[in-house]
Amino acid sequence: VFFPMFIQGLAGLNRRLYDGGITYSHGQALQHWNVVQGRAVWALAIFQVFFLINVILSWKRGRRAGENPWEATTLEWQTASPPAVENFGVVPTVVRGPYEYSVPGETLDFSPQFVAVAEPAHVGAGHQTVTTIPFTVDARPDTRVTNSGLGMWLFIASEVMLFGGLFSAYVLLRSGAPAWGIEADALSVGKGLHLSFILLLATAALRLGNRRGLFGSALIGTGFLVIKAAGYAGMIEAGLVPAAGTFLALYYLLTGMHMLHVLGGVVAAGYLAGRGERSTGGDPAWFAGRVRALKLYWYFVDIVWLFIFAAFYL
Repeated sequence: VFFPMFIQGLAGLNRRLYDGGITYSHGQALQHWNVVQGRAVWALAIFQVFFLINVILSWKRGRRAGENPWEATTLEWQTASPPAVENFGVVPTVVRGPYEYSVPGETLDFSPQFVAVAEPAHVGAGHQTVTTIPFTVDARPDTRVTNSGLGMWLFIASEVMLFGGLFSAYVLLRSGAPAWGIEADALSVGKGLHLSFILLLATAALRLGNRRGLFGSALIGTGFLVIKAAGYAGMIEAGLVPAAGTFLALYYLLTGMHMLHVLGGVVAAGYLAGRGERSTGGDPAWFAGRVRALKLYWYFVDIVWLFIFAAFYL
């Protein structure tokens, strides 16, 4: 149905023409694709009849499925069907991660989050952890990372796609611009190096891995945000606003998005610095894992800044 539309579109024919484009000279040679689309629509409609018959027969004669026919492991399969008011009659108890399929040593191929099994709890530095979720502290044998580490890597992967799209827009717009860049003290190489140095200091403080380092990282990161906000204010006062040109619009977009990520790192570092091991129920190994995940995030923020520095300050 749709593939012939791509062929017509590549030839310059708009698919929303009421007459199929026959009034255009370049569209007359493409009319046979409209016939193909029409026949394909009828074929698709005929096959939908078989689907509807299957739905009706399954509804009337089919065997009723169990509460968890897909052998899923997540919490939504603990509730009854149809579910009770507010989904759960009692608050569910979680004993493992959501996707524990084919875990080595388990008797079942899937282990629901809400089914308890006998497994030793992690013990670290004289404290027994308050969680029985596996791989919270010890690395998984298949991924070689903990749950928090895996979650952070997946989050960073999504952020790479976000910033990848933004930098792709930068490259396309710059390649088509007759002139690029502006003369402004706020965008000098010296200012860019100053901001880079502040970010490196925050990273160095975070590498200490203790509450003092976390507090220092949050404080230095706050300083970065304040200096950057002051730079924004000076540029806006000088008339260098996003509406002044494509270069400035991209500058505010990319640096503003980066500032939001720095703010997220500052909030996370401040929270861990304030709560310490209390955030993990007194488990130092679990707390160290959270700090390691935050380090990965901060390294990513630093790398993004290097690209911003090269794009706008050099």
